[in-house]
Amino acid sequence: MRRGIHLLVGREHDADELKRLTAELQQEFDQFEERPPRQREMARWETPEGIFVPVDGGELPNSIHRPVSGKGNPWSVPLSVFRDRDRAVCTVTFGDAYEGAPGRCHGGLVSAVYDDLFGFLTHFIQTVAFTASLTVDYKRATPIGEPVDFAVWVDHIDGRKIHMAGEAHVDDEIVTTSTALFIDAKAHFSPQPKSDRDY
Repeated sequence: MRRGIHLLVGREHDADELKRLTAELQQEFDQFEERPPRQREMARWETPEGIFVPVDGGELPNSIHRPVSGKGNPWSVPLSVFRDRDRAVCTVTFGDAYEGAPGRCHGGLVSAVYDDLFGFLTHFIQTVAFTASLTVDYKRATPIGEPVDFAVWVDHIDGRKIHMAGEAHVDDEIVTTSTALFIDAKAHFSPQPKSDRDY
């Protein structure tokens, strides 16, 4: 599916061919719609202290359904994220479907990757946290079709406020930097009654 999305965007197509393909896919999707809704697994949210934290160099666990990086989501930018001491790192090659200006990845996709990667850092501190603010500074173009190396880390923690930072390189040149503020929300998913939760 993901390959098809990039080929649809990155190639020239005949209109009649696309109409035929659309009709065929609609029939398949009609069958999909009859299936029961996906049930979200809640253990990661309710007991984050039990989250697996890999050794240095190990791969961080990821849900296949994540909208930005889930490998089972055809729209996603599939990421394999690894631990590098106190950092989460990955290498991304953006495909044709993510192109904004010619030859450049759309800035919104770059921002989304940072947001998703910052979320992986919650594994290190074994909590649940949500984005409160996210800033990306674009130093130069993020290319399409070339490896881009991302690294993110926790800068400091102030109560429920988790301050994070990151940067991305192409070869040895920085293309973007980012900072984020996440808010610890572990209490929100606690199995205790809602009236006792700290929002």
